[in-house]
Amino acid sequence: MKKKNYIPFPCVFRGKKSHTRVQGIMTTRGGQAFEAARRRLKQIIKPFASCAAVKRVSDGDVFEFLARGEADTVRYLMKVNK
Repeated sequence: MKKKNYIPFPCVFRGKKSHTRVQGIMTTRGGQAFEAARRRLKQIIKPFASCAAVKRVSDGDVFEFLARGEADTVRYLMKVNK
């Protein structure tokens, strides 16, 4: 049986696949920076309709945001919300 490639809750970035999972332990300072990035992403997504159903920004969304950078994330959101 083929595995489904979806996340069962609303998320910022589309097309997530289960084989790209990342897990790790961070330092206290790294964890604080990660949570600051989560707060920033939460601010960025507010005006975008595709993110209206997102109640909590997932860890995966934060990693994606950090990997893409703020400018690329905004471009992505503008593209998917045309």
